[in-house]
Amino acid sequence: MLNVARHNSPAICRYLRARAHSLPFADHQFDAVACVAGMPYLHDPSTALAQWRRVCSPAGSIVFSVPADGAIPEFRLLQQAASDHEIHLAAPDVGTGDRRRLTAIVEAVGLACGHVTLGTWTERLTSAPDLALKRFLSYGCAEPLRTASTRVLDDYRRAARAEHATGQASHPEGAVRTLPDA
Repeated sequence: MLNVARHNSPAICRYLRARAHSLPFADHQFDAVACVAGMPYLHDPSTALAQWRRVCSPAGSIVFSVPADGAIPEFRLLQQAASDHEIHLAAPDVGTGDRRRLTAIVEAVGLACGHVTLGTWTERLTSAPDLALKRFLSYGCAEPLRTASTRVLDDYRRAARAEHATGQASHPEGAVRTLPDA
């Protein structure tokens, strides 16, 4: 991802790979901190958010997003295949997936939650379901499948190929709505 960003950005932009839980920047160095769809994959979102608060200027903004339930097509198909074989897979956003949880994480590090906007977009299904499976196993959210029957994975691959061939949308909703502030 960093190589793609470097290639598509103006020369003034610089990129650094770092751990969200231990950022190598001075306090209050940035006017804004953004994390797009990465929150669910952090081992400790509160620690990461505390680091973002540390490096963001007092008048700055911290903005992050989390995937909506069912918005990651490969994981939705993987959950369905596992469920058909009586295996429960928790969604990657289980710790951050609703307004109450997000607000609690934000407030735990001494920040105020300005507002939460719920938006859903259609994400295209990848043509390489095995790469997506490998990625989910590395995140840990598909851990129960490491010892599952190969039938579960075969069902997932079959469903992914069928959905990719039909071009079916991953998530039927397309609306964006702003939830009222508490």
